[in-house]
Amino acid sequence: MNITIADELLHGIELSADAARVDFAVGLLTEGKITRQRAARIAGLDDLTFIRELQRRQIRVVFDTDDLADDLRTLEQLRNK
Repeated sequence: MNITIADELLHGIELSADAARVDFAVGLLTEGKITRQRAARIAGLDDLTFIRELQRRQIRVVFDTDDLADDLRTLEQLRNK
């Protein structure tokens, strides 16, 4: 997906493309539309860096069964390397 925003609408806002991706991912996560791991991927960050960003923004980090399943898959992939 590509989103285009006219430059004049962003005039005076210090916002890089990377920061916009993080903001977008955080928004989707806080609205409950995606998991934390998916939000981290959308933001272009590894999971730990994304968790730290959530903490910096004072957003509560919740670990649920989807997070556990995703972590277990990651551990299995690492074990098989």
